[in-house]
Amino acid sequence: MRSGVGVVRAVTASECASILTLVRAHADYERSSAVISEDWAARAAGLVRDGRLDLFVAVAGSKPVGYAAVTYDVGTWNAATYAHLDCLYVVGDYRGVGTGRRLFGAVVQHSRDLGHSELQWQTPAWNDGAIRFYRRLSPAEQAKQRFTLDLDRQ
Repeated sequence: MRSGVGVVRAVTASECASILTLVRAHADYERSSAVISEDWAARAAGLVRDGRLDLFVAVAGSKPVGYAAVTYDVGTWNAATYAHLDCLYVVGDYRGVGTGRRLFGAVVQHSRDLGHSELQWQTPAWNDGAIRFYRRLSPAEQAKQRFTLDLDRQ
């Protein structure tokens, strides 16, 4: 087991390519059928520049070992914006040493700084490690089923 990370910081638009390997590893880890496009870094950079996506990276030495992605949405019932933790992934050797907690903390602080009063997220039902991690943060849990409709194939 390795020690924790030295730095957790925001990823600028020009640095999106530096976390592409982590994004692909995360999709593989979650057994996703998603295809990470070759132009992912350019597309992500545009979303970062537009303020629709914020990325954070955990770095050990000079090596990226985890990342978090947060987007912003609107809750219709309370007519308020909220932050959505879309992704949080840590490379295996850096799990259990505070890396995930530091990434999560960066997302929470950033979301507060932007004026959001709520952060929402989800994780696959089979991911017991992530569920244990998130439960230690004492969130309110909501049982829901997630659906995805591929609009390009409809």
